[in-house]
Amino acid sequence: MLPLILAISLGAADLPFTDFPIGASLPPAATKDGYAIYRMAGFNLLELPALDSQSGAIKLAVEAHLSVILAYPDIHRYKETPADWVKFAEQFPNVVGWRLRPGSKAAADLAKIDPGRLICPETRPRAPFLYKGGMEADGRAPAGLGAVGGAFWGLVQSAGYDGFRTPSESDLFWQVNTLLSNSAKGLWYQAYMVPKSDTDEYKHWYRGWDEALYNPENDQTMPLHAFVERVNAEAAMMGRVLMNASRAASPSVQVELPGRVVEFSGKDGNRYLLVMNDLHGEKDACVDLEREIAVTIERGERLNMQNSKWEAVQVKNGHWTVRLGGGCGVLLRLPAK
Repeated sequence: MLPLILAISLGAADLPFTDFPIGASLPPAATKDGYAIYRMAGFNLLELPALDSQSGAIKLAVEAHLSVILAYPDIHRYKETPADWVKFAEQFPNVVGWRLRPGSKAAADLAKIDPGRLICPETRPRAPFLYKGGMEADGRAPAGLGAVGGAFWGLVQSAGYDGFRTPSESDLFWQVNTLLSNSAKGLWYQAYMVPKSDTDEYKHWYRGWDEALYNPENDQTMPLHAFVERVNAEAAMMGRVLMNASRAASPSVQVELPGRVVEFSGKDGNRYLLVMNDLHGEKDACVDLEREIAVTIERGERLNMQNSKWEAVQVKNGHWTVRLGGGCGVLLRLPAK
């Protein structure tokens, strides 16, 4: 059974999502099968132009249990006012936000007349890209980038391009867990598919890209697509917990290398630990880099990635040991101090 559409929250300080949002640039064509495959991979968010011509696509998204952000990248091309845009959006129960230039008059107007929806900036957050220099190494949001509704969203590199390498399975897990450990409140993949047709209007933007997750020319998913299904399933479970938690300045526990641990304080009063295997490699599957990692805790529970339930862990002599594949992570819940 597919999850419910992401609900809108009217709380002033809250993002308008009940589930952890995961979307991608260049989503599939607006067909029932295309959206179903996209949804099966764990994506729950689309970005579409806010045009009457997209009404059919938005309705298909409703059927596929996908939420939608409406984009107005160049507001000067349109005669409609923000009030007209809101009237358009109100036709659909799954429109949760807008993408506009931050600080623009249109963004300010929409924030006043449509406070229940998210205002997303045009800029995308940087990511722990698989690149030889110049990018943030640990997935933190650099100054001025990555703020979506006041929260940091992580950008996941899912294609090789412009000197960035095509990610491996362990690379994908490492990116997502690194972003979660740095308080990402959503994920955005770059990109779901790469245009290949000579007539595609976006081709000049993506010249030199390798395959991403989906090939639109032969309607086939690529090998990374299967990995992303598992990555997104785990990210959705952990992200839903961490959406309502704040990262602690430093963890109160220790972990053995190559492990990494980050501590969060939950609004429910519990403490949470995201423990991950920091190893990843260009050609490595997760199992190739699997390691045993010990964490210093007295007691706790782990989030079972198969059934989303919390299960007590077996602690021996103040240590809990877990085997994690390269880039993979586990979420622990500890009692409040």
